[in-house]
Amino acid sequence: MHRDMPSTSSRSAAGDAAAPATISAPSAGTLMVVDDERGIREMLRRVLERAGYRVLTAAQGGEALARFEEAAGAIDLVITDVRMPEMSGPELADRLATLREGVKILYISGYGGAIVAPHDPFGIRSVFLQKPFTMAALLEKVKEMLAGDA
Repeated sequence: MHRDMPSTSSRSAAGDAAAPATISAPSAGTLMVVDDERGIREMLRRVLERAGYRVLTAAQGGEALARFEEAAGAIDLVITDVRMPEMSGPELADRLATLREGVKILYISGYGGAIVAPHDPFGIRSVFLQKPFTMAALLEKVKEMLAGDA
């Protein structure tokens, strides 16, 4: 089992929560999901697309940086795992902040949120979501961040 992977019960619950029942208005925005675990990346992509978001994915930091630059400012929120090979989520956020001030980051991890706290000195607007989480909790957090409430 991957170090940050939701438990089997969370994954089956996540599948049940795939329909965006808690989202009252149509979703809009472009999101990027960055996670080195393909299964998690694809599950999040499917759930977010069903909720109405346009979703780009990346398996690691370098790929995420390239996609972020290609999107030319169109990415509204980056959802990234905290611990990944090559480049951590906070390192990725620091690099993204050099490309666009005020980038919004939703960190996801099975590790505590204290890991990311010291890494927000560049005006990065970030929130931490502890794994395992429900898909409803993810959708609510995304909605809050895009609305500027988080």
